[in-house]
Amino acid sequence: MNFAERDLKERKADFLWCKGRTSVHKYYERLDFKPFGEVFDYHPIGPHVIMYKVIK
Repeated sequence: MNFAERDLKERKADFLWCKGRTSVHKYYERLDFKPFGEVFDYHPIGPHVIMYKVIK
């Protein structure tokens, strides 16, 4: 994750996003990601939510 953030910062990106399983959303929150939108089913894996982080 650190590599991705550094690379995106060098490329002048505004944010980083992912589809995170709801069962591990706390992991992303510890990395300063915020949820976006509603929980959705990502078949066959299960419930997910879009998570994003502003690149500073």
